[in-house]
Amino acid sequence: MLRRLTDFFHRLRPLKPINQAETWANLFRQRVEDNPNQRAYCQWDSSWGEWRDYTWEKMGEQVAQWRRALEQEQSRGGDRVAILASSSVAWVWMEQAALSLGLVVVPLDLDDTPGNQAFCLADSQARLLLVEDYAHWQALVPLAEQLARLVRVICLNSVPSGADPRVRNVAAWLPDGRCSLAGQIRDPKAIAVLIYGPSESGHPKSIPLTHQDILTEAEIWLEDIAISSTDRFFPLLSPTSPLHLIAGRCASMIAGTLVIYGPSIESLMMAAPGQQGTVLLTTPYGVEQLAEHQGKTVTQPSQPALQTFPPSIQTIWPLVVNWLDQVKRFSWPWKQQQRVVVSTTISLDPHQVASLSNRGMKVLSSPDYLEDRLPVDDRLVLSTGESLYPQAVEDRITHHPLFEQALVVGERRPYLVALLVVNGHQWHQLAHSLGLEPDGGPTLGSPQIQRAVVKTLAQLLADLPRACQIKAVRLKREPFTQGDGLVTAKGKLRRDIILDLYDASLAALYELPIIWK
Repeated sequence: MLRRLTDFFHRLRPLKPINQAETWANLFRQRVEDNPNQRAYCQWDSSWGEWRDYTWEKMGEQVAQWRRALEQEQSRGGDRVAILASSSVAWVWMEQAALSLGLVVVPLDLDDTPGNQAFCLADSQARLLLVEDYAHWQALVPLAEQLARLVRVICLNSVPSGADPRVRNVAAWLPDGRCSLAGQIRDPKAIAVLIYGPSESGHPKSIPLTHQDILTEAEIWLEDIAISSTDRFFPLLSPTSPLHLIAGRCASMIAGTLVIYGPSIESLMMAAPGQQGTVLLTTPYGVEQLAEHQGKTVTQPSQPALQTFPPSIQTIWPLVVNWLDQVKRFSWPWKQQQRVVVSTTISLDPHQVASLSNRGMKVLSSPDYLEDRLPVDDRLVLSTGESLYPQAVEDRITHHPLFEQALVVGERRPYLVALLVVNGHQWHQLAHSLGLEPDGGPTLGSPQIQRAVVKTLAQLLADLPRACQIKAVRLKREPFTQGDGLVTAKGKLRRDIILDLYDASLAALYELPIIWK
């Protein structure tokens, strides 16, 4: 009770105007100085089996220690520091320590392919890398050519003896004694974070965000959502997500809200009242996971309801609204306080925003600075919130001699599947190599063929992002032609017509046994 009262009165202390902070790093210092005893973060400690609180003062002490360790690595302004870890206070320590020295943070997706992670490390010219487990580093080792610029790899967990000398456990890397956060970064136009988004080449495109970009978007977000210092954030997002960056890490700092890091949805549902989030940050797929945890069935909306929306919105909007309706029926233990914020990669019109407001919920599309730099017309959006350019994946596939034509599918789905036309000669070789009859009708859909083709695709697409990976395929031997109206005069597949023809068989791929996935 005493801690709650102390925390309450500390929350009443006014913050300096945000324009005095100038940079995100200075905003963090301001929080540490103005509200040292206020709870800033709460994290589940699996080794002790309990929730642990971190005040702003404690966060400041840790960031100062990590900052000193970065200085000892001869880090200079503009150097890239990559983070390959889950959401945690350690992520905040490294991020804020790097920002305080004028370094640039490069968030990497923990669940992405090692090939794409290595591409981002090489493309960003990262000098330092923070990894959660040594296994994450081991997955990158075969791609050593792209890791040559790394001078240090810091691991949050144990490092075996005989490891690459660049790799150190964080406890051994951090200096002893008390350190200082002295010094400020005053240039709001300096690059703070380098994030990666989809590009038409297949490989991700880097998008530099300045301190000003991040602070401005965070202020807009706070005005839009009406967050107060008594709220508690629970991010159910990858820390590489723009919403996690803007809301979960920056806007929460401006508002002085408590941020809660739990290991799973289960921890959210079972948390004690002091650790339950009042604002959930998630994606449509995250809402679906919440629904599944509650034992709900997420159903498709009726088709007539889609006719009022333009085609680009029809693909995702109805599912978002339906999922939100499901969430409203959850038996949250803090139902009256809880709000859900869903991040999408497609802009919504005023009618759709009003529709959500009537449900007491909020959907956020990508920030303007992302939409301006990522053309959306040809993008395919998965239910995970990830997006990709299907043409880039299809072009990569058809460069393989086995595949003559390719169409990837996955709109509103958690992963991609593909409709592939195989080359006759290559098909015979593949079937014979597996002891199968190439001219037998069932052979195309046999488990052996499925596994072999999916494995081939995994190797072919290994250096592309996770969203570009194919999990199941539908094979055909007869090519699509102009004569049947399925190919344009320029040789491009008529996507919409083909999808209508093969809708049922492609949908069935999502029901395949897990061994095929």
